[in-house]
Amino acid sequence: MARENSRRRRPHSWRIERGTVALVVVCSLSTLGCHAQDPPPDPTRDVFFLFTYPGIREPPTVPAANSPIPEDEDVIGISVGSRARAYRLKAFGHPTTHIVNDLVGDVPITVTYCDANQCTQAFTHSTRGVPLDISQGGQMRRSQEMIIRADGHGFRQRSLQFEPQAGLAEVPPTFPYPTHPFTLTTWKKWREAHPDTDVYMGVSNVVNP
Repeated sequence: MARENSRRRRPHSWRIERGTVALVVVCSLSTLGCHAQDPPPDPTRDVFFLFTYPGIREPPTVPAANSPIPEDEDVIGISVGSRARAYRLKAFGHPTTHIVNDLVGDVPITVTYCDANQCTQAFTHSTRGVPLDISQGGQMRRSQEMIIRADGHGFRQRSLQFEPQAGLAEVPPTFPYPTHPFTLTTWKKWREAHPDTDVYMGVSNVVNP
């Protein structure tokens, strides 16, 4: 009787083992199929790094006569009508100081500088009396291009193209502010061309004048 029961159980045991083998084979093929469908990484793709810093808002300036800047030091010069202002290039060297949202008179002027790729941009708007709200939103790894944020979207500083990795949008937006002319020159040349200029010296706890 024991032998008969043992013989009866064998086919059932074999069916379980055969099903297990089949399941393992199917799972293995399925796993291989999933890996085969994944596209290879694109080595040319520029990767976005997220970090945010607000722009410096309406920083103090000093008259040219009171400025201890060396004559050969580089500045970013901005002219608005009869008003002129210089911004020390080295004042933008720290990651938290790449953007200054300023007013020259009552005209909004934003100056941006990225030391990683030596890119300068300046922006303005037709509104008066209120600085622009532009902030830093990260950086691209390969190009080292800074991402600037405006109206809730991220844009590449140099090209001003919308960067989808910095935030999704149903329709890719355009950068909302027009550029403003600037002059990259030495402090001596700027002061000689604009004797009544004032100058932004930098944030005291980051840049030592």
